[in-house]
Amino acid sequence: MSSCGNTPDEARALGCRFESHNFAWTPPDCYDEALNAKWDSKHWGYSRNPEGTKMIPRDEVLQGNLKWAYVTLNQHMSHCVLIWQKYQRAVMFNRPADNWTTSFAHTYHCGQLMVQWNLNHSEYNSILYTK
Repeated sequence: MSSCGNTPDEARALGCRFESHNFAWTPPDCYDEALNAKWDSKHWGYSRNPEGTKMIPRDEVLQGNLKWAYVTLNQHMSHCVLIWQKYQRAVMFNRPADNWTTSFAHTYHCGQLMVQWNLNHSEYNSILYTK
């Protein structure tokens, strides 16, 4: 598995692509163009605070330079579903997959999240850190 370095500049120099749904720089062989285009075609919200009052412009998010952002629980859960689809597509099409996509810990986390019905799905209660 190739590395994307430790900074956005290193990632770009290594040919890595930024996945806004995962807030991760991904090796080109692991990047799923179709799934990322589907995700990026939607108007997801990213905020600098948990109140959702300091929204981050989409173009700024897509550059991959942010260290973190808040998203709604609905968006977080949608990311989980997309990661599961990405994993399935990697298996179906015999493609390599990045460590985050194949992480059992992440799969477990997403599964636990899906059954927390008492949380408000529209609040900015999830924080993403760039990987």
